[in-house]
Amino acid sequence: MTFPGIEEYKYKIETHCHSKPVSGCADFEAESVVEKYKAIGFDGIVLTNHLISSDLSRENKEEAVKWYLSDYHKAKAKGDEIGLKVYLGMEIRFANVNINDYLVYGITEEDIYKAVDYLEGDLETFYKGFKNDKNVIFQAHPHRAGCQPEGPEFLDGYEAFNMHQSHNQSNGFSIEFAKKTPGFLMCGGSDFHHEGHQGTIGMVTKYLPETGIEVADILKKQDFLLNYKGSIIIP
Repeated sequence: MTFPGIEEYKYKIETHCHSKPVSGCADFEAESVVEKYKAIGFDGIVLTNHLISSDLSRENKEEAVKWYLSDYHKAKAKGDEIGLKVYLGMEIRFANVNINDYLVYGITEEDIYKAVDYLEGDLETFYKGFKNDKNVIFQAHPHRAGCQPEGPEFLDGYEAFNMHQSHNQSNGFSIEFAKKTPGFLMCGGSDFHHEGHQGTIGMVTKYLPETGIEVADILKKQDFLLNYKGSIIIP
């Protein structure tokens, strides 16, 4: 069975992936991540490396942010070379609060400098100070063991379809919460770290965004499908 208009959604984008050394838990360097996604037919990726204060032990803020952005610059250069769009995102965690992670889309390099100032704070402070009309903020894998699902007051939505294959995400709880909460958004990503996990799910769009701001706009409008290993999900 097919749905009218489904053929309009042609472009596949990964919204959650990591590279080393910026994400110390990842197995592959930025250029390799880009090559892997190109090889499996994706049109773009959002590089959402971890932004955690303990990983930014550099001499000063300027050096810390330059180091953080270095993987994105490498990925983008490789993407420009081989024909894969690379967008800047981040997965931020606040120190001394809990192990919750938050995916942020629709940001620029300058926004990373701003985000670093919130690392010792909490979600409420971050959302009130960082949220603007361009970005969108999701809680990543909110029902994974050890995480504490946050309410909608200081979030735009949940990563309701996290397909990291080494964790039990309890995605059903996230989907149910998002569905019953008016105006609450959903997204989905592979959370790629390891070989064989790339592209387990992709956001499928009507057009290929030119910028990360456009990616965020698609997420806000919820005008996308999800392709899970060849099966289409309508969020």
